[in-house]
Amino acid sequence: MEDSPLHDEQGAITTLQKISSTAAARHDHGIYLLASLMETMISVSSGADGIEAANRALARANSLQLESMQGMEQLGILRQMLDIMCSLMAGRYSESEVKVKVLHGMLDHSSKAQIWTSSGEFEILINPVRPGRPEEKLKFKWLTKEDIFVLGYFISGLCKFQKNVEEVGRGEKYLQEGLRSIEREPRHHYLLLLPPTFFYHHHHHSSWALTVSQGY
Repeated sequence: MEDSPLHDEQGAITTLQKISSTAAARHDHGIYLLASLMETMISVSSGADGIEAANRALARANSLQLESMQGMEQLGILRQMLDIMCSLMAGRYSESEVKVKVLHGMLDHSSKAQIWTSSGEFEILINPVRPGRPEEKLKFKWLTKEDIFVLGYFISGLCKFQKNVEEVGRGEKYLQEGLRSIEREPRHHYLLLLPPTFFYHHHHHSSWALTVSQGY
């Protein structure tokens, strides 16, 4: 008998929580953050039933201080987007508006800082297995800057839609701009809020690759 989707989701969450615990013990902040965010995304996908679990996972992601996130701006943006989605799904619209302003600032900064690659790739540094060895890198492929800005328009539109009439169609304008961006670049038709995808590591056998393959 095949596993139910609920069983698959719970299994994924359990694995991600193990990864988070291992990352915390190794002080691998990037892996800890990514695992917590992926857990948040799985819980959010369950709808209203998953909000409480999503908020718990997001609280762990939010426990990292900004100085621990240097070089991980993409994950900071993902964290902010998920934070907004949790507020929206809980009906806290005023709270989501405050958070979306923070998102706008993050997107503007990321654009000026030129953190984006044309392919959406970015790296996370991890501590070596043995002290004294150089840091290792895990490379991930996520959304491009254009993809992220389209998501930013849609999320902004959702946050503002409750006050669309009051603010003279501002929420609608955000959504329309997102749609225009898709029309200008048809490849955006597949756009979803997807987790970063690991596709190779920098050195021979990273400790994380070994940890995952051994199943803890």
